[in-house]
This record gives sequence, structure tokens and C-alpha cells, in this order.
Amino acid sequence: MDCLRSQADELMRYDPNKTYLYPVLRPSSTDYPRTAFEVEIYDPERISGTTSLRVSAEFYLSDPDLLSLVDSGVATYALRIRAPATRHRSVCCSFTSEISRVFYDGQLHGRTEIWGFLVAMDHLPGFRAESWHDDYAGLHFDIPAGSVLAQDVPKEYWVDTAEEAPIGSIIQIRSNASAADGAWECQLDGERVTVLLSLQDYKRFENARTRLDGTKDAAYIKNAVYLPALIYVLQEADRGVAEYADRRWYRSLDKRLDDCECRPLGSESSSRLVDAQLLLEQPFAELPLMSEDE
Repeated sequence: MDCLRSQADELMRYDPNKTYLYPVLRPSSTDYPRTAFEVEIYDPERISGTTSLRVSAEFYLSDPDLLSLVDSGVATYALRIRAPATRHRSVCCSFTSEISRVFYDGQLHGRTEIWGFLVAMDHLPGFRAESWHDDYAGLHFDIPAGSVLAQDVPKEYWVDTAEEAPIGSIIQIRSNASAADGAWECQLDGERVTVLLSLQDYKRFENARTRLDGTKDAAYIKNAVYLPALIYVLQEADRGVAEYADRRWYRSLDKRLDDCECRPLGSESSSRLVDAQLLLEQPFAELPLMSEDE
């Protein structure tokens, strides 16, 4: 297992142009022109409210010589899971074509890479496969234990609870010394949407939020800041699917739109006004001026 982990550590990123000292069955390579290796990674099954999930994959290998190595226990299917945010890196191995593993809450978080390999368990002296490219005719290779024999393209997933996050949690208010008084800016390039206020306006906003917290007048903040910001975010997200689709705020909004039976992000629309009000549960009706006792 140590040799497998060591080899996997060397392959931190997929490089279709990587050169091996021996033929490797992989996409975009002509080393094995007549056979294939594919790894189908099923969407991870996550327990609601946690980052605990099950990762499952199925391996497809059509090369007879490589299959015989697996059948004899000389080679193994391997699934490498890597989550930089939690510094997690592990390898799951199996002599069968299916691998399934459960990860507990907190083991994986954020961007998670899942990558399938076929790896030599033992030293393969003088190895040769009949389906190699004709350029390798008559050649044999000594392949060390732990070497990659086949690989597929890695898949990336995002592991978090963004789909269950309330709308209020995806928008944060921050100060910016360069922002103009009386106006606000909105940044979408982070995991949360950031509304930027001038130093003076931010201080006024924080004082008002603290003073009005738990009162009916807090609805004024909801309508004056969060509603227009949300309308802007929805409209920008519709136009920037490729740019924002992997952001936590994007996935949270998309799930909330689905819950409210609204159009998904990326839809062509001239306005998101109605959708924004649905997501904030009709904030105008919460204003004290709408109260029946006034």
C-alpha cells in the first residue's frame, strides 16, 4: 500500500502530455490503441447536513494482458481521493471492478478530486502486452511495483453543505476603504457573495443591524440591502454559469430556486425580481408599514 500511495502522490495533477518510460493505458494516448480503461465515478451520496458521504466507482478494463494481472493479484484497481482543504489524501484498492468507501463528516470538504488507476502491486520483469502500439513491437519493460499501468481522467466534486445553507448565510457585508459613501458594490468571485460598503456606511450598517436585531424594523435592512443584492446576484449568475457554477453561493442559490420551483440559474430571463422575493419569503410583507395594527 505504501508504494501505491507514493506513486499517487507524484501524480498530483492530470497531465495528458505526461511521458512514461513504458506504455500506459490512458485517454489521449496511443500506447494501447485497441483497448480501453474507464472509471465511472458515481455522484457521491452525502448525508444531509453533513459532509459525510459514500464514494463509489466502477472500473472498466478491456485489455486481456492487464486483466490477467488483476486476476492473478499482481495489479489492482485504485481510487485516489484528495481534498486539499482538509489535507486529506487516501487510496482505496480492490481486485474487483467496484470500489465503495464511506468518509466521515469532516474528512472531505471543498474541492475534492477522485482519480482512478490500475497499479502494479509487484515488480513486473520483462512485461509486454499484445495490444501495445506497433511502435513497441518486440519490446519488453521492467515495471517496478507501485507503477501506474492505466489511468482515467480525474473527476472533481465539491463537498460541503451549500445546498442546505440559508440565503442569509451566503451574503456577507464588508467594508472597503475605496468604496464611495452612499453606494455599494457586489463581488461574486468568492465562496460567499460580498457586499462592499464604505467605511462610514459599514459602521452605520453594523450599528443599525445590532440595534434592530429581533425587531420588526429589521425588515428595512432586508428590503434595502439583501433584496437588491440578491436580484443583482441572480441576474449575474444567469449570465455567468461557466464563471460561477463551482462557487458555494451559486450552488446554494440554485438549490433554493429549485425548492421554490423557480427557473434554475443559467436560464434566459429579463428579470429575477419575483424569484428574489420568493427566496427571501416576501420581505416586503414584513415591513412595519404593512402591519395591520398601524
